[in-house]
Amino acid sequence: MATVPYTAMGRVWKTDNGKVLAYPGILLEAHFTGTTQISLNADLLSGEAVYFSVKLNGCDMEEVEFRSGDHNRVLATRLDPEKEYTLKMVKLTEAWQGTLLVKSWGADEGVKWLDIPALPSRKIMCLGDSITCGYNADLTGPYVSDGPHNSNAEMTYGWTLARRLGAQVSLVSYGGKGLVRDWTGSTSEVTLPQFFERALPDDPTTIWDHSQYDPNLIIIAIGQNDFNKDVVPENIYVPAYIHFLERVREVHPNAKILLCSSPMHKRDSDYDNERRLALESYLFEVVDHFEKLGDKNIRWHSMNGYPGTKFDSHPTSQQHQAMAEELYAVVAPWMGW
Repeated sequence: MATVPYTAMGRVWKTDNGKVLAYPGILLEAHFTGTTQISLNADLLSGEAVYFSVKLNGCDMEEVEFRSGDHNRVLATRLDPEKEYTLKMVKLTEAWQGTLLVKSWGADEGVKWLDIPALPSRKIMCLGDSITCGYNADLTGPYVSDGPHNSNAEMTYGWTLARRLGAQVSLVSYGGKGLVRDWTGSTSEVTLPQFFERALPDDPTTIWDHSQYDPNLIIIAIGQNDFNKDVVPENIYVPAYIHFLERVREVHPNAKILLCSSPMHKRDSDYDNERRLALESYLFEVVDHFEKLGDKNIRWHSMNGYPGTKFDSHPTSQQHQAMAEELYAVVAPWMGW
């Protein structure tokens, strides 16, 4: 695969055997001519399955899945070898659902791999949990079976906002995790400050080089899982958030940072409102701390409620589009984009 010019947008981990993909929303893009078919050889390293959307010259193709074992998945056939093609694949599923080793592209012997156009210069990074991942975004009805095929990172608020703003996007997110604890209240599981430093969120040896992706805008939507069981004490949560942002600011000194409340908190629920108001008061304190230090490029935003459906509480793809519009109204004038 190293001999093929292609683009990978998002965090990937390079090995001697190929590139390992864990985070959702990673883009693979190849440009070629001289072949009648194109395929991808990959090996599922962990989890149940990895799903990709596939677009060929802008047209939607059938989604492709990788399950246990080593697979060579045919992505498109009956191609005209005289024509040029651009293939784009987006990883729809998140890390715990499946981690994939991408080994090589497959094509006819006469294939000619062409250079890929540069990605947009604007860059967005979205840090968060299953909401940011797009978990169950496509689970909208009673007759849809449960499983990773319902995840859709490409339709998340992050990806949608990036398209609207003409920007790259990197989703550094992990379902069930929080800033200080996971959705069960456990503090022994990986947290955002830990997987922020990793190319593969569950592997502490895969230390991410932050210089590889320096975003102009960072959106942090964390807290749903921290507050799932009960409200985290202020004297624990606020210092932890400040400490984490100090690290983010260390590696991305010029980024504008927007802290968001959870869009899954229902506005008509006393249970959710208690947690939402507590989290928002903490975000206010965190922003106030940095403003007093002279950092005016950290703000917070109270998200509207996007509580999914009666079948699942995660925002649907349509709700993600509405979330992106809400955020666009906030960040576009702030960024001057």
